[in-house]
Amino acid sequence: MNDNEVSRVSGVSRRNVLRGTALGVVGAAALPAAATGTAFADSGTATGASPLALTVDSAHPGHAVSPELYGAFFEEINYAGVGGLYPELIRNRTFMDPNTPTAWYTPDQIPRVAGKFGGAVQLGGGSPAQYMQLPPGIVNGLTDFSVAAWVKPASISQWMRVFDFGTGTTDYMFLSLNAGHAPRFAISVTSYYNEQQVNAPDPLPVGEWSHLAVTLSGTTATLYVNGSAVATNTAMTLNPSGLPATTQNYIGRSQWAPDPYLDGCVDEFQIYDRALSAAEVASLQTSAGGAAGGGNVAWYRFDEAKGAVAVDSSGKGANGTIELFANDWTEVTDGGAVATAVLDAAAGLNSALTRSLRLDFAAAVASGQRAGMANGGYFGVPIVPGQNYRVSFFAKASTGFHAPLTVCLESGDGKTTYVSGQVYGIGSGWQQFSTVLHVPKSATASTSGRFVIGVDNRRGGATAGTVAAGSSVWLQVVSVFPPTYRNRKNGLRPDLVDLLQGMSPKILRFPGGNYIEGNTIDTRWDWKKTIGPVWERPGHQNSAWGYFSDDGLGLLEYLQLAEDLCATPVLGVWAGYTLNGTVVAEADLGPYIQDALDLVEYVTGPITSTWGARRAADGHPAPFKTPYLEIGNEDWLDRSGSYEQYRYAAFYDALKAAHPDIKLIATTAVTSRPMDVLDLHYYQDESWFENASTMFDSYDRTGPRIFVGEYAGTANAGGLATGFLGNSLGEAAFMTGLERNSDIVQLTAYAPLFANYGHTQWNPNLIGYDQIESYGSTSYYVQALFSNNVGDKVVPMTASASGLYYSATIDTRSSRVYVKVVNPAGTAVSTRLTFTGRTGATASVQVLANADDSVGNTLAAPNAITPSRSSISGSGGMFDYTAPAHSLTVITVSPR
Repeated sequence: MNDNEVSRVSGVSRRNVLRGTALGVVGAAALPAAATGTAFADSGTATGASPLALTVDSAHPGHAVSPELYGAFFEEINYAGVGGLYPELIRNRTFMDPNTPTAWYTPDQIPRVAGKFGGAVQLGGGSPAQYMQLPPGIVNGLTDFSVAAWVKPASISQWMRVFDFGTGTTDYMFLSLNAGHAPRFAISVTSYYNEQQVNAPDPLPVGEWSHLAVTLSGTTATLYVNGSAVATNTAMTLNPSGLPATTQNYIGRSQWAPDPYLDGCVDEFQIYDRALSAAEVASLQTSAGGAAGGGNVAWYRFDEAKGAVAVDSSGKGANGTIELFANDWTEVTDGGAVATAVLDAAAGLNSALTRSLRLDFAAAVASGQRAGMANGGYFGVPIVPGQNYRVSFFAKASTGFHAPLTVCLESGDGKTTYVSGQVYGIGSGWQQFSTVLHVPKSATASTSGRFVIGVDNRRGGATAGTVAAGSSVWLQVVSVFPPTYRNRKNGLRPDLVDLLQGMSPKILRFPGGNYIEGNTIDTRWDWKKTIGPVWERPGHQNSAWGYFSDDGLGLLEYLQLAEDLCATPVLGVWAGYTLNGTVVAEADLGPYIQDALDLVEYVTGPITSTWGARRAADGHPAPFKTPYLEIGNEDWLDRSGSYEQYRYAAFYDALKAAHPDIKLIATTAVTSRPMDVLDLHYYQDESWFENASTMFDSYDRTGPRIFVGEYAGTANAGGLATGFLGNSLGEAAFMTGLERNSDIVQLTAYAPLFANYGHTQWNPNLIGYDQIESYGSTSYYVQALFSNNVGDKVVPMTASASGLYYSATIDTRSSRVYVKVVNPAGTAVSTRLTFTGRTGATASVQVLANADDSVGNTLAAPNAITPSRSSISGSGGMFDYTAPAHSLTVITVSPR
């Protein structure tokens, strides 16, 4: 898509490029005409004195229910993988995160560089400075305004920000740079769908100073580049006074976590409380303050010698704070110890891990001193009383280092040590060391601990060893694991697997999503780099969601999870398209097609095959279950048309030739080759899902099977990481239609699956957790109730009036009938259920309901809304039941 346009194509905004989803619009557009023309059901509430009659024709079962109907979708988003489902407690354990500094700085050491006029601040790239935070509310109340700055980008990626002022992804105003495209000013008070914009016609050069300014006078916004007006918008009705009190005011950072930080230098950043004239903007080219005399709201000149404080030269005292790159590792020097941490690119562990952390000791570590490195993990290392932690690392040392390395778990401030241990025998060559740390039961549970490794001589004594001045120690793959599911060494977090098992998913789709595509070819998910020992996995930048993954959660771990869940794998295959719009030419697809063929062999091949042997070497000789393969992800975003023209066909032909029985999933409708399954995605509000419950009733049965691969009620979910009951009931209404049409809807998966609490990038999600606790959302319980209560054939069901959403299935082996009834309304509905061919007098009832459907489960109240169980009595297969307001009910009737 062309980002110089207003960034809307068929309802897709640029944020959909990041998420890759048009909130239901694109998914609906992808449906065949027979489906999109369906008349949706009335969602009104039944009224009148007589109960609503529901008739379940259990004597005449219809078509089969797909055995793989309900499933789960995992994507590395919301910090859900490493540090979550994969419970490695050390963040950046291999030092391969591209944001790892070459040397460690303190805030007071942040340097200044030569600027356009005096000093400047360097952000990103080789600088320790990542972005700048301005005071809260700095633009509050402004109507007319101007913002101006000199910028010297070292590189330009999509959606790099010069500035972004707001409260999050709903209310903001920003000026962005975009790779291959032009600067954009945008403001919104509702969402990115309603941005008002001004777009420059040409991109900025890299490696040169450019001056950018945006002014607003009444309804006219003007964008200037190097003193010349390049674009205007005369229909601007939004201004900063309409924003809420802005709390996240950045230079060089976006409100959206996946967006890259600005990589370049900034100088003379100025904010004015009026629109500068064209002459005043031009005057800023020749002097720092120009004819206007400098920004009168704020003016950051960056002429300080160094440090984290950027002085406001406007006289308003609005000093800014320059933030260091988030160092996963920090230096620990207690008692006057002197040591320096350096990232050493000349001392890699192997060809995959090409650098290591080197700790240089300028002086001996004397009695009473400690020198080492601390890691706070993924938002705090959890300390659980009575729990064992398995510590492992690779280390080597130079001549003169003859000391043990001490490892410990301690409080975040370092004042309390919960447990420590020592490892001896560090020599001149790389060796792996391990030990187990046992936290005493008397310890206090905490989610804010840290791990420390280093030379600890605070107690002195003969066991301390010696560290000569000028000696060094190198570290790699520093790992700390709590207990894992089935005690696997490279295993998963038990409580999260237990929650997944509680859903009884029939499929597991992985690894994503946007995660598999990446923003660039180099940052795609390359499965061949995620197998084998963890110390041979280089990891990669999760460019889709803005953080590094060490790929400890790799292909084998995903497949083992699917096997543990008795779920069929649905594997995403990278298909020659990235989120930044890169498309691989047809002639160059060969290596990627071979990767897909090798992938199938790794999953299903015999141990006599090349990749089957590799799977066996990785510890799993038996083949895994034959997967579905999804060719790409959300390829409706590929505006070049290459998916239809050649990409899908090339993969289809090669895979079908080698594996004719394998089922392939298309991510957008194509005609070049058959579609075994078509993946559709929907993110919408409750009422949309209720109306869409009949979407597939009139679907063309000769078309491809359907995979509703992502769906969730998203409206007003921003404040709750795991959503609320109202949206969950909308999803439930939609699911009755999926179940009723399960002859054509073969697979489904809610998305996303996990939310690392307080660090979510997309709301809502199915399961929430912090470092210690976890819980299921109301949507989780909807999924579990559907998946755990479904037969093998659909049963016809009718109602005497509208108001409820329903479906019924029968287990033909046990003759047990399952009825789902959804009442999203705020009033209860009396019903009379009649089961033909049944004479049973009791039925079991499971209900998920709450009087207030705006409530959801949270970490503080994980069981606010959970299913209740009861039974009802009837006669001759007839039961009277009142469906509570805001409820999903599952009624199970067994044969007498």
